[in-house]
Amino acid sequence: MDMDGKSYIKFFETTRGFENTVIIVQDEFGFVFGAYTTESWKLSYRFYGNGAEKLFTFRDSYVCETYHWDGDW
Repeated sequence: MDMDGKSYIKFFETTRGFENTVIIVQDEFGFVFGAYTTESWKLSYRFYGNGAEKLFTFRDSYVCETYHWDGDW
């Protein structure tokens, strides 16, 4: 946080122009989770993407569990 900041605006400034991004977050309890996206980030009031995006978590610290879009909104 000290290096990259924690601002929503800073996030969009940093990811602007990148179509594929991987975001990894560690919360205050040490839980690690993230996402792989295939479209540029943008401000939106609706969901967007093409279904290729993935969410993931490291439940047991070493095993990565992924969650895929099932096509249902």
